[in-house]
Amino acid sequence: MRTWKTLRGCRLKGDGVHHAMLGIARLHNLARTGWDQAGHA
Repeated sequence: MRTWKTLRGCRLKGDGVHHAMLGIARLHNLARTGWDQAGHA
């Protein structure tokens, strides 16, 4: 939930929106990779 607050904050600032989206995508990718590794381990 904290990521959404961060994204909203970036939108309000009007700066770094694209960077925020990349950060959220990176977090999702890391989480997905972690889940895949845990499931296959």
